[in-house]
Amino acid sequence: MRVSVLRKPLKRALHGTPFYRVAKRSWDLLRVMEDRAAFKAQYPSAEYVSYSKDRLSQLRSDGYYSQFGQDYYLWNTVFRGLERPGFFVEVGANHPRANSNSLLLEQKGWSGVAFDPIASFAPMWAEQRRTPFHNVAVSAKRETRKFVEILADVGWEHQLSGFEGYLRPDDVAIHKSRTYDVECGPLADYIDDGQVVDIAFVDVEGAEELVLAGIDFERVSPRYFLVENMSPPGGGRQVRDLLAKHGYRLVARVGATDDLFELDVQG
Repeated sequence: MRVSVLRKPLKRALHGTPFYRVAKRSWDLLRVMEDRAAFKAQYPSAEYVSYSKDRLSQLRSDGYYSQFGQDYYLWNTVFRGLERPGFFVEVGANHPRANSNSLLLEQKGWSGVAFDPIASFAPMWAEQRRTPFHNVAVSAKRETRKFVEILADVGWEHQLSGFEGYLRPDDVAIHKSRTYDVECGPLADYIDDGQVVDIAFVDVEGAEELVLAGIDFERVSPRYFLVENMSPPGGGRQVRDLLAKHGYRLVARVGATDDLFELDVQG
């Protein structure tokens, strides 16, 4: 039996009980093992990066912010030789500090732009970050969509928010939420023509393909993409196939959640 199929019944059964935290830690370890095996079977030459809970705790003490060490890996492996301040785009930026993939880059002198439809984050970004924050949702076209905001209980649950129809049903069932209309637009509408983008982060709880489908790659061609791709174990093919058509190759997977793509300039 795949470990991933146990997530839904276990989460519903144990949520709110004293056993939830211990069960989640054990499940996370098994999930990474399953994810690694599935990923390496398909992409043996790509790097697989996973940090232990203790290592992640140490990284946060050392001044890194990402949930699974994404910023540590990017800064110390991917961008260590970059001799100029870079530019990032963050779609699904969420909280300005908690589990942020871009805060470290900003602190290292990078500039960028961030997007998230949760309005309560806008004043927080204005106070805590210098990166411009757009309180909009990025989608395939200009449209209005239903957005489900998961309300924070312990304090992190808002990270599960996303477009209606894309969220995991068990997350919606377990957590309190509210649904409202959000204005959407394609990424290129908010990026200046000719802007060099070193990396684009896309983390929108299952709607990543929708975001990528609306990118005009003639106008916006990030050097790297870091895209959440959690299902099935090892990651799905839709996002990978879409980016491959635009000249990107999969080079690494980080934290059993995110795929890192590099633009193949010789491809």
